[in-house]
Amino acid sequence: MMSAATATNLPLVGMPWLSDRMAKAGIKSLDELQLRSGINKGTLSKYFRHLQSPSVAVIPALCSALGVSPEDLLTGLGVIRS
Repeated sequence: MMSAATATNLPLVGMPWLSDRMAKAGIKSLDELQLRSGINKGTLSKYFRHLQSPSVAVIPALCSALGVSPEDLLTGLGVIRS
């Protein structure tokens, strides 16, 4: 069984990561993230629920909207491991 300390040191991935990044960027909803990134909110939701991977074409817009690097975004999506 994993200790509470170990569990809190694990990186956030998927929807928890997205919620954290949105809060840090002052984004209150997927609607607002959609406006900032130009990416449909249904598509955004699929990315962070691991139902669809983003294309290379949308990564810059998503990084800009969330204020993260491509590496941080792909780690947050669970595409790469830190």
